[in-house]
Amino acid sequence: MSTMSFGLRGGLNMVNGERSSVPGAVVFDLEPPIERGEIRALCRRARTMLQDSGATLLVCDVGAFQAPDAVVLDALARLQLTAKRIGGEVRVRHACEQLQGLLALSGLAQVIRTCRDSGVEAGRHPE
Repeated sequence: MSTMSFGLRGGLNMVNGERSSVPGAVVFDLEPPIERGEIRALCRRARTMLQDSGATLLVCDVGAFQAPDAVVLDALARLQLTAKRIGGEVRVRHACEQLQGLLALSGLAQVIRTCRDSGVEAGRHPE
């Protein structure tokens, strides 16, 4: 059985311990491995984080994934659906080139953007 790590780091409006340029954002740290059977719990935790904080943007820090697979894509897609159901959305942060490529290849890059694509970066304001 694998262990899964995820959680709120820094609190509301914080990204990696730095002030986020976007109000109402929470950071969800995702670490490998993610197993398919863990995705439902991951989504419940994300929904709770968004609802408890009042945030509408869930920033998934995926920097720990150096060899992402279909399960990671499935988890991100389901997290986006979970967030959308309660009026929020997901952005990924620190995505490696392989994950960015998989998101593009699968068509998910059009619904799950990276923080850089959306103007959400720690300590920077959208232009």
